[in-house]
Amino acid sequence: MIFRVLDASVNRVCEGLRVCEELLRFAGIAEGYEQLKKIRHSLRKMVSPYKSQMLTARDSETDIGREGKSSKDEYVREDIEGIFNANIKRAQEGMRVVEEVLKTFSRKIAKKAEQLRFALYTVERSYSARIGIHKRLLASNLYVITSPGFRNDVVSVVSEIAGIADVVQLRLKNVKDVEFLRIAEKVKKALEGSQTVFIVNDRADIASTVGADGVHIGVDDLPIEAVRRIFTGAVGMTVHNRRELRDSLKAGADYLGVGSFYKSSKETAPVGGLKLAKMMKNVKTPWFAIGGIDETRLEELVNAGVRRICVMRAVLDSNDAKTTAISLRRRLLRLLNRLDKK
Repeated sequence: MIFRVLDASVNRVCEGLRVCEELLRFAGIAEGYEQLKKIRHSLRKMVSPYKSQMLTARDSETDIGREGKSSKDEYVREDIEGIFNANIKRAQEGMRVVEEVLKTFSRKIAKKAEQLRFALYTVERSYSARIGIHKRLLASNLYVITSPGFRNDVVSVVSEIAGIADVVQLRLKNVKDVEFLRIAEKVKKALEGSQTVFIVNDRADIASTVGADGVHIGVDDLPIEAVRRIFTGAVGMTVHNRRELRDSLKAGADYLGVGSFYKSSKETAPVGGLKLAKMMKNVKTPWFAIGGIDETRLEELVNAGVRRICVMRAVLDSNDAKTTAISLRRRLLRLLNRLDKK
């Protein structure tokens, strides 16, 4: 019986891992995909000395679990994050059974199984939230940065464009922590009920505290590996050139802000123009063109290969933030649809 339990449990773990691997793979989260693949291969190698006994003991036809009643939630998954969570939990639970069974064979091997189980807990923490946000970022087109100092108040603008902008970033400079937190909480509340992704600029601690979807960091901020120790959501990075692009992709950024495309009074990066679009041509990670973008630039950008834009002044300095955001998004989608039909 012991080999039958081991066989069923190893299969359960590997099946769950394979589902999670594929989700991470096609979400473009390469480091997570490689981690799970390595864990799955390690498990198979660990139990390989018992392969023949496991196969001999297998008896799927008489397994009472085959006809057992499943919970009402077994055949319901709300989204890609739900699929990931269900399968990573399945793998963790199965790994515990593997570990317990292996204790009857070898303390040393059982210890290795324990290490794999704890590795799965780390994977869950690292990628559970990111995988759902990553899907939303891939489907995003309009990213709006909100910041004080413009015609419209930050929280008021966010309330108006919630559900219109695909992504909203809160950017605050030279404010006390308590004020930053207060505004971030208000922005979070203003976005409740919408599918808009909420990003906090620079401050991973604030993003974690208010439950933001992501944090955006620049070249002079905390390195991405340090950010991931305190924040489990998406991490976006700024890119101005090929070196920064290479470094950001290597670090595992979930999305990129690329610029400046055009001259902008709020952007100090060199203007790259449409050369930046050429640089990003084969990049699979979601990226947003930024810098001096308004509705008059959209056709040129789309023709150059841009599918996502990031704006600030165009919305924050407009007479009607909501109408401007709607117009920008509608015009961009119309141009993309026309291009895709060619």
